[in-house]
Amino acid sequence: MSRILWVGSPGGDDHPSGRWLNTYIWTVPGDDPYGPAGLPRANGDNYVWATVSNTHETKPAIGAVVEFYFCHYGNAPQRSARLIGSSHIDIAPRTSEDVLCVVPLRERRDGCLQVVVRHWLDALPTDWAPMVERYWNHHTQVGYLNLRVINAPAGTIEAREFEVAAPGADSTNVEVHLIEGFPTGDYRDQILSRSGLDAAIPYDAGLAAFGLSLTPNPTPGWEGVKQLRLNLPHGESQMAYILTQTADGPPGFMGLNAVTHADGRIQGGVSLIVVRRAEWP
Repeated sequence: MSRILWVGSPGGDDHPSGRWLNTYIWTVPGDDPYGPAGLPRANGDNYVWATVSNTHETKPAIGAVVEFYFCHYGNAPQRSARLIGSSHIDIAPRTSEDVLCVVPLRERRDGCLQVVVRHWLDALPTDWAPMVERYWNHHTQVGYLNLRVINAPAGTIEAREFEVAAPGADSTNVEVHLIEGFPTGDYRDQILSRSGLDAAIPYDAGLAAFGLSLTPNPTPGWEGVKQLRLNLPHGESQMAYILTQTADGPPGFMGLNAVTHADGRIQGGVSLIVVRRAEWP
């Protein structure tokens, strides 16, 4: 792993959730790709952007190909990656470039974004494919954004479906842990602003009850289920659900991360922002 070409800023995978919460991948909903960033809209066009970087001291990446993929909302691509489009860019030494996918994204379901930068200066392994990325063998030329926002009336139980898979695991025993938490500082502000949220909104760790489930229908005590144990044969996946119920209170937000473990290693994850505010665009 040479770490010359990056999706995002060099060193961006140093954050614990950096593998699936890449703040240098974002969407612009609507007809103007140069409009404000925000969450993808189900009915209409959404343009995808990414920042790519070249850390080489002297060599440019001329004609680098940047590929944009849409995947199921889940902890690993697992057979679902679909190419949206690709762009070409020249990346000078020690510089970064913002790249637009000129083909708009049109989807009616939740999903993850995957961006790949390809160039001989920092080539991916010949057997690498978007559908079978092994999360602990992280490549800086590949970035993911597995983030969704929930804004529901207080008292409403929301069920957010996501796909659990561990394509690189040796064992078939997989665990999912649901953890409350969110990045801080500039990283936090960039995630919020590129999700169409005000960076000044306060964090509230008690904003919502939350739990994991294998069905979208809550059962008694659902908010106490913070871990699932699954047996997943190689190459297969299973749907699970993050359940949330927002409490009454002033505007605020909280973060949730569903992290998948196998073989004693993190396989990947998805993140949620649960928002409580009076208005929603």
